[in-house]
Amino acid sequence: MRINNIKHKITGRRRELANLREKYNSRKGELVVVYGRRRVGKSSLIQHFMNFGLDGGDAGVQRIDRPTSSKKGNHRPALAPGLTFEGLENQRTPAQIKHFSLRLKSQIKDPLLQRAKFTTWDQIFEFLTEYCSRQDRKIIILFDEFQWMAANQSKLVALLKYYWDNHWKQLNLMLILCGSIASFMVRKVLRSKALYGRFSLQIHLKKLAAREAREFFPPSKSDDEVLRYLLVFGGVPKYLEEVTTKLSFEQNIERLFFEENALFLEEFDRIFNVHFREPRNYLNIIKVLGSAPLKLEEVSQSLKMRSSGGVKDYLENLQLAEFIRADLPCFSGAKGSAVYRLSDEFVNFYTKFVLPNKRIIEAGGGSHLFENKILKQLVPWLGLALERYVANNGIYIAELMNFADKVESFGGYYNKKNHVQVDLIYVRSDKTVSVCEIKLTDKATSTEVVPEFDAKLRKLPIKSRYSIHKVLIAPNGVSEALRNLRYFDDILTAKELLYW
Repeated sequence: MRINNIKHKITGRRRELANLREKYNSRKGELVVVYGRRRVGKSSLIQHFMNFGLDGGDAGVQRIDRPTSSKKGNHRPALAPGLTFEGLENQRTPAQIKHFSLRLKSQIKDPLLQRAKFTTWDQIFEFLTEYCSRQDRKIIILFDEFQWMAANQSKLVALLKYYWDNHWKQLNLMLILCGSIASFMVRKVLRSKALYGRFSLQIHLKKLAAREAREFFPPSKSDDEVLRYLLVFGGVPKYLEEVTTKLSFEQNIERLFFEENALFLEEFDRIFNVHFREPRNYLNIIKVLGSAPLKLEEVSQSLKMRSSGGVKDYLENLQLAEFIRADLPCFSGAKGSAVYRLSDEFVNFYTKFVLPNKRIIEAGGGSHLFENKILKQLVPWLGLALERYVANNGIYIAELMNFADKVESFGGYYNKKNHVQVDLIYVRSDKTVSVCEIKLTDKATSTEVVPEFDAKLRKLPIKSRYSIHKVLIAPNGVSEALRNLRYFDDILTAKELLYW
């Protein structure tokens, strides 16, 4: 089967494609699960693999779709025989079965199949068993948006377990379960008793790294501007694809968020309401964490709810959806309490600037709002967004400085009594503590940062036997005077962040 209208190349994902290719080339049945937030490129990854990934072709970026030529002499990639099915959002099991049947009949041209009427999953799976047993090479079957296909219940998972154990794992079959509702995919698929220990590959597809996201933009775009897009969109491919590169950063933000029919005006509702059945409580937590990182008890107090009740579950679901993250502050020890913070760049921007002004934007006043109010607030917000972005990508930052293999723990440090906050600290196995200062300024960072950083260092509870590694992350670089001081051991600019 050929999946049409996708790019011959995608950005990044080399490791994931190699892992999928390895499982396809095995001589046994393979059960694979792929999950991650919406818009991160799960379906594109699998479709690219099925269309182009079997010949070992590397992944890369190509912004223009170009169909593979069939002219003699041109390379045609190895094409996997496969069947793809996608669940229907908010539909019950009978509707899912009917839709699945129609997709099955459209992909397999069998006269007997065309006359068949399936009313249960058992009937469908019996047919798939017989069909796969007749194939002379490995076949890929993709169940996309699996949580919808299962109608958010565990019954289909249990049935899959029976067919996998008794039929499919003996066949030359690669079954891929793909889903965007992480709470379902983790709790009811990966952690289910039915399928426990049966997956040969689990891919939690994350956002693109900064160096990969840079490939969406032409060299003419400055590193500073590209980084600003990442502070708003993160490394989400779908969002980066919608940027019009001939426009400036401000023009794109106004066009995508603040025009009357802006493309992303309803995006938050789409991803938020799909993930959660009680969106109001989750939204309240998002708003609370938008102001500052908080502990469980502080979140509960803000919401006037018991921490032992639903708040803890709400926070876990938000973590699984990758909207927030829980950090154990550095130097807190085993008894430390996790601090919850917003981690999704898009959600952070939307809830800060768009959600409070949505009625004005829908009424057509968004452009005036953007020019007269939002632009003034955007510059200081981007500085805070950089701190969050760096903290979200802690291991990537450690890789830039060649000590990722030595990291024992990393996170922020907050002490209200001493009035000190450091957003990223690494405790390393080589008896070193790396302390990062993060500065986003319109011009090169000057020597004024040194006394500020010194004051923070004096308040940190670093043990005397540890060396201190001082790091400055300054996208727009540093002044010659600061560089000549040689005060910081490492200085990371936008160029290091985007081109490593």
